[in-house]
Amino acid sequence: MSPDMLGAIERLLREPTVGLPLALLVLTLVAWLAWPRTAGRAPARRAGGWTPPQTDLVSRTYFALADGEYSRMLEVVDDRFNEAVARGRGRPLDELPRTARGARSAGVPDAPILRRVHRDLVGLRATAVARESRFYLRWAFWRSEAEERDRFLSAIDHQIDRADSLIRTLEQNA
Repeated sequence: MSPDMLGAIERLLREPTVGLPLALLVLTLVAWLAWPRTAGRAPARRAGGWTPPQTDLVSRTYFALADGEYSRMLEVVDDRFNEAVARGRGRPLDELPRTARGARSAGVPDAPILRRVHRDLVGLRATAVARESRFYLRWAFWRSEAEERDRFLSAIDHQIDRADSLIRTLEQNA
């Protein structure tokens, strides 16, 4: 490299609008590479070495709630909802018509509602997964952690109530 080029690089790095962001970027990259890595969450192990049953929906829900793993519980509720839709409407949830007109012509007028509840359960589960991660950034920084947790649990209650009422209706009509 020529001395002129080295001087140009030095002037560029000393420029606060370029040099400072570049230095922060390098420091962030070094910190990210040096951060200790851990494997994903291991399955819950109880005293005596046994793991919770994975086949029974009630047991899966109970242990998910006991462990504070709301994402697992929402997954169980969504599985149960999908089963009820398949039994009650004769076809799985992903095969239901997407539009209101298609739903009326197929004889499943509540298909948009069923799809919306499923979509809301999936979205809330994604939020729960983010909250259960090792690093959770609260975007609503103006709320306290307790208030944020209460709002999250209230949203879970609301979604489960919606799914529960539809599951009961679907099972009565099946």
